[in-house]
Amino acid sequence: MKHKQGFYDLCVTPTSTSSLVSILTTLVELGYRTVAINQIVEESALVQEKNKKKRKAENNVNPNPSIPPPMKLDDIPEVLRSSIQILQRITISFSTSDNAHKMISSENIKKYDIIAVIPTSKAALMHTCNTLDVDIISFDTSIKMPVQWNRKLYNLAAEKGMWFELPYGLGVLDSTARRNLIQAGHSYHAIGKSKNILISSGAQNPMQIRGPYDVINLSLLLGLSEEQAKSAITNAGRAVTLRAESRRRGKAVVCIEKIVSNQLEVVDEEDNSDNTILPACKKKKTLG
Repeated sequence: MKHKQGFYDLCVTPTSTSSLVSILTTLVELGYRTVAINQIVEESALVQEKNKKKRKAENNVNPNPSIPPPMKLDDIPEVLRSSIQILQRITISFSTSDNAHKMISSENIKKYDIIAVIPTSKAALMHTCNTLDVDIISFDTSIKMPVQWNRKLYNLAAEKGMWFELPYGLGVLDSTARRNLIQAGHSYHAIGKSKNILISSGAQNPMQIRGPYDVINLSLLLGLSEEQAKSAITNAGRAVTLRAESRRRGKAVVCIEKIVSNQLEVVDEEDNSDNTILPACKKKKTLG
């Protein structure tokens, strides 16, 4: 994966290809260079999947997982695709560890660049921090944050390289979502001093997107310092993509060994030998 310098928006949720093109055009005009197209999977999808599994089991057909494949980008103009790096992201909302395991074990999930979760219960939050290997922990700003964080869980998730997302898109036009966003931001500040915070839009249309410097100013209202606010849409995005890439590729060991050139060794041996070829005059002086 190639990493572009600049501003990141790692969550846009378009409802159609046309809305995606409009969103990408707006992001490029505002100066963003990396975007993640997000697909949300609700826990209720598993209920429908269970009924499908029963029918397919009767026909001896292996059931497909409830995770959809990534959105196709064939209809995106080449000009846009060359102007901004496009990543694929999946966000899973769950309340029990069993449902999380079923979704995470899906084959389609391996096709995504970034994996995010929305824990909707205390059990789901503990399972995320203790067991899951995901990149982002997010929440739905349309409702008040359903889980209560504590310093132990926050630090555990941060040490494992997870990032805490604050999506501002709904809060642009909706006062309730804006209030929930601010409460969540100050909660992260009080518990973890706003460590590992990622700011994204979560936009469904271009009207919910703001320029990078407007987002930085907004982040100051969420309890972030000026340095943290700028990092939340630059360094944080790069760190998330690097973590996601290392998660997909697995651990690796690199050995660095110093190699001495054989040619140098031969020259040294020749210099120290008695058969060194010297001009005739120098040979006489040496022997004399």
